[in-house]
Amino acid sequence: MSASEQNSEDNSVFRKKTKNTTTQKTKNVSNSDPGFASVSAAVLMLLGFLGCCGTWKASRCLLYLFAVLSIVLLIAEVALCIYCLVDRNRAIDQAQRGMQKSAVSISHHPGS
Repeated sequence: MSASEQNSEDNSVFRKKTKNTTTQKTKNVSNSDPGFASVSAAVLMLLGFLGCCGTWKASRCLLYLFAVLSIVLLIAEVALCIYCLVDRNRAIDQAQRGMQKSAVSISHHPGS
């Protein structure tokens, strides 16, 4: 079997799986993905600002608060990574649905 035949066979399997996944799970896709990204970006910005203010003012209270919140954020990220490793299939499905939703959104609104 040549490389091009193998590649086309792999692509057809991916297309079938992708089509099947989108038809079965379209109802579970949330519309809050941009909102979640905006909120998490705002939290990270405020956390960085808190660290800068604590350093500038040399305030132990602000620096301790910054350190505690940074550690909590780090623990949450590690927990999310562990969850993704444990429940790999569900994490992959959710990532694929998110990418497909983004691709559909971009294809319907190419200039915006």
